[in-house]
Amino acid sequence: MMLALIGFYAVLFDGNISGGIPFIPESANQIFGKAFILIGAIFTGVLAIIAFKEFFEYGRYQKKK
Repeated sequence: MMLALIGFYAVLFDGNISGGIPFIPESANQIFGKAFILIGAIFTGVLAIIAFKEFFEYGRYQKKK
């Protein structure tokens, strides 16, 4: 979950992302970089939510036995 939060912070609050694809403008590199980080943060957040859900459902299942 922390990895997802760091990704969201980097996209929303951090200024610039360095590097990128050569031969395209810096503004396009910023957009591509932030889009890829946002996709990774969303994916990581969804996986964390699913893992927490599975963990707590497993605990409830064990108590019923």
